[in-house]
Amino acid sequence: MYKSNKNIAINKNIKIAFLIFLLLILIFNSFNEIYAQQFNRVKRESIPYSITFSFSVYYYGSSTFTSYRFNPYIYLNFSILKDLDLFFQIPMDLYYSKSYETEYDEQFNPYTIKKEEYLLSLSSALFGFQYTFYNNFINDLFFYVNFPVGIYPLFYKRSSFDVEKPSPIVTISIGYRLTFIYDPLLFSLTPQITANYNIPQLIEEKDDWTQQYSILCKFNLTIVFNSILSTSITITPSIIFPKIKGFESIEGYELYKYSISGEFNINLRISENISSGLSISSNLSGYLIPEFEVYITLRG
Repeated sequence: MYKSNKNIAINKNIKIAFLIFLLLILIFNSFNEIYAQQFNRVKRESIPYSITFSFSVYYYGSSTFTSYRFNPYIYLNFSILKDLDLFFQIPMDLYYSKSYETEYDEQFNPYTIKKEEYLLSLSSALFGFQYTFYNNFINDLFFYVNFPVGIYPLFYKRSSFDVEKPSPIVTISIGYRLTFIYDPLLFSLTPQITANYNIPQLIEEKDDWTQQYSILCKFNLTIVFNSILSTSITITPSIIFPKIKGFESIEGYELYKYSISGEFNINLRISENISSGLSISSNLSGYLIPEFEVYITLRG
């Protein structure tokens, strides 16, 4: 009688354990299904192309000096294959400054001279590609080259030789972006390595070329309020290594540098294929001079 009751208790415990196991499987599968649906719902849209028109405004001034910089650009993105995008960026640079200088005549009487300078340039041309793959995150691998076409007279006009035109610096950058989604929040982490090569031979100047490298990491938090409005905050710390003269040694006594910048963005989705936004960015060390950028994106 005792053994029978013991067997009944064991069988009952086995059934209970089996039921708990089935319940855990159902809960786990339901969680995975909900998570997958949630992930797919906010998965990056697949679009054939997009065109972004944008301009940024920068101002610096004092009682005797004012400087304006206006930078419009066009950004093109094409999906040539599944999860493989090509992108191009063509920025322009309109610089204008006005200053007042005090001079003296032959009788040493002071008088004021107004000096105005400008530069209009197609500053550079950027080309790159981005490969995207998905797991529990959105993963982007990107590479781009930025060539300074603004060093050639065909692509710039300036008021005088005192106005500096773009430097002959070729930029090559490679990076990885990881985006984690916890609806309605998106958090992305973007480590990136950038190489700047100053090549005077591009404009036939007799000087040694230099190379310089930097490492940065962007931390971005995006809040999606609804299908129309979203906002984001980006913090970017970076380390800049000393310049290297040719392949020889560090140029002069230059040391390692660091910088940190911040950006705040508001994005409005006007329609299914049109969005617009405003961003405010600034270097968070030294003088806090904000740069404002307005953009509109058309999607195909």
